Amino acid sequence: MTIVDIAPYVGPDQFKENLILQKRSSLDTIIHNYQDNIAIKKTKLLHKNLPIIMESAITICLHKGFSSLSLRDLCRETGLSMGGLYAYIGSKDTLLAMIIDHGADVVWHSLQRYLDHRHDPMDRLSTLIYYHLQLAEDMHPWFYFCFREIRSFPESARRKTLDRALQVEAMILDCLQRSAERKLIHESMSFDIFAGMIKALIQDWYMKRWKYRQKKVSLRQYHKEIMSLIETVTQGARQASPTIH
Repeated sequence: MTIVDIAPYVGPDQFKENLILQKRSSLDTIIHNYQDNIAIKKTKLLHKNLPIIMESAITICLHKGFSSLSLRDLCRETGLSMGGLYAYIGSKDTLLAMIIDHGADVVWHSLQRYLDHRHDPMDRLSTLIYYHLQLAEDMHPWFYFCFREIRSFPESARRKTLDRALQVEAMILDCLQRSAERKLIHESMSFDIFAGMIKALIQDWYMKRWKYRQKKVSLRQYHKEIMSLIETVTQGARQASPTIH
């Protein structure tokens, strides 16, 4: 079995159901963590309106940019009054922090769910990449928003976004390092750099979707090509390494 073999993954319907459940769970985390900023205390109202507010803010930002987002625009988009909107978010900067934290929490816990019972490091890496691509497909506005708008974020939000991205890169790095420990790939490679390159390939999928749609490249095909590239590079490193006598 080569590392480009695709392990059995959950079907699209099960994936979407899992994602819906995780979004609800992550929303509960956001409500708890930002309870001092949220005046609304009815959980049912928060579960109904906070996702609408966050999704509407992302939609506006993708058209106008975060720096041009006004709360008046958000009121028109959501149908809430200015006072009602403030009762949910407190401020524009708090709303941004909620958006970043909610999406990142969904991604992190979703990936952990699918990695739970996978112990082989290269199988974990393949699974991690596949579901990261799948999440980027289903949560494309959030991924695109965070990547494109980060330069206009306040410093605290910019740092939060970068830290969240580095968490996933660290997961990739861990898979590579564990693979080297098990002699699946050669330890002479610069795993830190290679992990960043793999993350960049994942980002290309959601930043340039038009390109892959134009070429009719499916998610599974893209995943397989990434894994094939990893295999080629790691095998090349093994062959190029000096023989120890």
